[in-house]
Amino acid sequence: MSIIVDGYNYIGRSQELTLQDEFAREKLIYLFGQYCARAKKTLTLIFDGSYGGTEQVDRKRQYGRVTVIYTSPIYTADHAIKKLVSEQEPRHRKSMLIVSSDAE
Repeated sequence: MSIIVDGYNYIGRSQELTLQDEFAREKLIYLFGQYCARAKKTLTLIFDGSYGGTEQVDRKRQYGRVTVIYTSPIYTADHAIKKLVSEQEPRHRKSMLIVSSDAE
């Protein structure tokens, strides 16, 4: 099963993390890393653009079983999630778990 999480949506809904915490992204990466190690799952965590700088490219980092994607400033996490889903074969889409509070 593929798990894809909209990072800022998750932080915004979390009781433990807040969007005002400058270390919230790192904390979330750590928490999901711990979960994935125990559950032996992989997860893609996507944050809306602005990884520092103004480059118009996505930044991808791997932390153990967690892949983190920082979208370019011109794209949203929703856009990246839709792209990831559309790139999957239709038979694999049914086994994907998408975590987002957006209704798209």
